[in-house]
Amino acid sequence: MRTSLVTREEMIEAIEQHTACISTRDIPGVIANYFMITKQLYRRKDKNAVHRILLSDIREYLLEQGHLNYATVAAEARKEAHRMKATNVKSEKVHAPSVQESELVVVQNQSDEIPVLEWQGVRVVTTETLAKGYGTEAIRIRQNHHENKVRFVEAKHFFKVIGDELKNLRVALNYSQNPVSPKARSLILWTERGAARHAKMLETDQAWAFFEKLEDSYFRQKEQQPVAIPQTLPEALRLAAELAEQKQLLEQKAHQLNQQLVAAASKVDFADRVSVAKGILIGNFAKVVGLKQNAQFAWLRENGILIASGGRKNVPFQQYINAGYFTVKEVVLDDEDGYQIRLTPQLTGKGQQWLTRKLLDAGLLKPVAAE
Repeated sequence: MRTSLVTREEMIEAIEQHTACISTRDIPGVIANYFMITKQLYRRKDKNAVHRILLSDIREYLLEQGHLNYATVAAEARKEAHRMKATNVKSEKVHAPSVQESELVVVQNQSDEIPVLEWQGVRVVTTETLAKGYGTEAIRIRQNHHENKVRFVEAKHFFKVIGDELKNLRVALNYSQNPVSPKARSLILWTERGAARHAKMLETDQAWAFFEKLEDSYFRQKEQQPVAIPQTLPEALRLAAELAEQKQLLEQKAHQLNQQLVAAASKVDFADRVSVAKGILIGNFAKVVGLKQNAQFAWLRENGILIASGGRKNVPFQQYINAGYFTVKEVVLDDEDGYQIRLTPQLTGKGQQWLTRKLLDAGLLKPVAAE
């Protein structure tokens, strides 16, 4: 290697241990960041130059091993050069905080996943993440917070990060998917209860569907899977690899279900395969079969399957629950007056088969002939 900061053996060992399930194109950036943190190279005045040298050395090694081609490396180098030219400003001297100083845990994951953050031991989400998932603008989230301040309690519904904590947080998130704007004077991080309040204020199917996703697979993850919180980058990378593998398996299952629901909808053995499947949210079922969530909910209400208004809106009529097409899950949410129960319907395996045929008969789905 051209620099004595990292030996070739250290680089090879880091690649072997910390890049499982990470795409080859992402390896240079991941390993360069790993060395920047573990060797505290971010403390150097020339840290940007050191980072570029590390990227170059790692790419050269991957070229030698045949894991990257010259076209890919050249394209990445050009992209880096353009980025440096566009941001040709002096780098400020900063000191990266430890996890204890910023009280932040960051777990890198794929760009289409929910960015995982923990603040003071509590799992949180940013305003931008909520806005994207709820199908609204970040300014709408901020407005709802401002107009209903009495309903939001700091440390219960949100954390407000300011001053030195914000400065440290900005450094800690420098290489993550959640960079903090240098112009920001404060940052709001929402807890599970805060996210629930915003879903209630928006009161849209998309907002509730996303909150249920947060509730089931994000905020409650520690209860479902008691894994130690990553304290170092190697631990975070290993967790990211596990999450990437889980994501790949889920995508494969979703693809298989899509083939079953559409291509094989008219087959006699369809019910035998689908009837044993676990329940699925109505909105997720719509995605699987290629329909708009709001359009499917509207169709179900118009056809007398879901209740159209009132406190039980979008809950199936009892006859369809008794028929085994739906189950109803009770979700308890805290409210300023205490607690409220939200009813969340799910399609059973039998219901998926039944609803698919209803949608085919209505012309909303097109049958695909089996090969």
